[in-house]
Amino acid sequence: MEQHPSYYTNIPAFVRYDEELLRKPKSILLYGEIVALSNQKGYCWASNSYFAERLRVSGRMIQDYLDILVTKGYVARKLIYKPHSKQVDKRILSIASRPGEADFMRGDEMDFTRPGEADFAENITSINTTSTNNTSAGTQSASSENPFDLIHEHHINANEGDHLPIFLNAIDQLGAPLVCWAIHQTVDGPAPHSWSYLKKVFDRLKADNISSVEEANKRAKEHKQGKNSRSVPKPRKKRIYD
Repeated sequence: MEQHPSYYTNIPAFVRYDEELLRKPKSILLYGEIVALSNQKGYCWASNSYFAERLRVSGRMIQDYLDILVTKGYVARKLIYKPHSKQVDKRILSIASRPGEADFMRGDEMDFTRPGEADFAENITSINTTSTNNTSAGTQSASSENPFDLIHEHHINANEGDHLPIFLNAIDQLGAPLVCWAIHQTVDGPAPHSWSYLKKVFDRLKADNISSVEEANKRAKEHKQGKNSRSVPKPRKKRIYD
């Protein structure tokens, strides 16, 4: 039996802005995948290996993300056992409508193997893809800002469709403060609401191996100084017979 997800997913604010999840941004994307798969029946039964393949992480990482989502009450998890056996037949995942409403597992439903090692039934056979201000960056702490708040404030569609995995991956690789810095650079640039421009800033930061806001500010200053020096005509060298 095949299960097909919706083309679109919905990630509520309490998940998008959760500080703990922002430190592991692909856990937010996992939540979105569960939502998309659950749109038809209200639940899904995809395995860790399925999610791992889609999110390009290990099965163990998927289990860690799922444990966080379950513990926080965002996702409900239930294991279905084969008759008269402790062997898992399938795992049911569903979404809690609000924090704290998840149907947490009872003690007798706890995984009896190391997380990520259970060979859950693979029911999925096919799927459609679901999908600081430059002048103040030195004085304002980017760590106090939330990337999702900023893209909403400046109307950058980074959390829609195929953009969301790229945006979450940038938070994962660069860190939230540096992503906020990149958003401010985009707002101050020639295309203040452009997702494509923001993506170029992410690509440049990764290519230059920038790992902090301080490094980014330094590199931006060097780039600006170099650009200004090229715009000033160089004085003509004095010839011997002048």
